[in-house]
Amino acid sequence: MAAERPAPTLLDEAVLRRALGGPRVMARQLRHLVEAAERPTVTLGVVPLAVGGHTGLTARSRCSTSRATGRSSTSTTS
Repeated sequence: MAAERPAPTLLDEAVLRRALGGPRVMARQLRHLVEAAERPTVTLGVVPLAVGGHTGLTARSRCSTSRATGRSSTSTTS
């Protein structure tokens, strides 16, 4: 039996469009998201600007990557 993919981590489209740190930094951050999304244990979703608010965007969450293992984890608090 295949393991289930986790619930998606939702990103507001605005965070992908808001340029911070210059083009090189943005490119590196986007590459990191693509690489993370390719892992079997990570599911990313983007909430389009046209949707407006979404309940998945109201919780505070923290995403981190272990330098030792390369594994990403996300924790959410209400």
